[in-house]
Amino acid sequence: MTRPVPRIDHQQLPERVRESLIAAILDGQVRPGQRLGEAALAEAMGVSRSTLREAIGSLCDDGLIVSMPRRGSFVREMTAADVREIYSLRAALESLGGQILTQQPLDAAVEQQLEEIITQMGVASSTEQWTRLSELDVTFHRTLLHATSHGRLTEAWSKLNLQIMLLSRQVIRFDSKRAQTQKSADRHQLLLDAVRSGSSPAAREAIEQHIFDAQTRLLSDLATQQGTATGAGS
Repeated sequence: MTRPVPRIDHQQLPERVRESLIAAILDGQVRPGQRLGEAALAEAMGVSRSTLREAIGSLCDDGLIVSMPRRGSFVREMTAADVREIYSLRAALESLGGQILTQQPLDAAVEQQLEEIITQMGVASSTEQWTRLSELDVTFHRTLLHATSHGRLTEAWSKLNLQIMLLSRQVIRFDSKRAQTQKSADRHQLLLDAVRSGSSPAAREAIEQHIFDAQTRLLSDLATQQGTATGAGS
């Protein structure tokens, strides 16, 4: 008997379109500030405009896309103010998570998972797999937060997830140009060691410093990039 052709689950189509858009934005195939022409994009993706609109709407909620009345939808272009807001909120959420984890035993399986992520970060850095390194970076922080079993804390962090991923890609891309990515694994090892120390102040300080150091590097690089672009256009 001929094997039947699998049915397409149309209910999952908007989610698949959403995932494709996320990948295109994170990988830089669709640039910050770029307008998303619905007709051309829907045709290129082989989906209806209503399906595309549903996916775009969900990414507006997640902060990757902005929609402007009578102008259309655009990939969000992160300003310095956006960066400061995202990183300051991350620091507040993740330092609280670190404090919680110093007050309860870190599950052995989670601890092993975090150690493995750090090892993989070293491999990704040495082999110049920048996308992989960024994914591991976000996975480490997500795993650490979920280990708290604090539902509302992880929910609040998850609402920033895609914006965190976008900024992580930018930080690592800039770090790679300054030969700084080899420090990624070491930076995350310091976080894990601080959490395991059992000292709430040490954990909070380590996490806040980690996040604000990344913010400082990103803002500096963005300012340099903007200055270079301005100079080139003058």
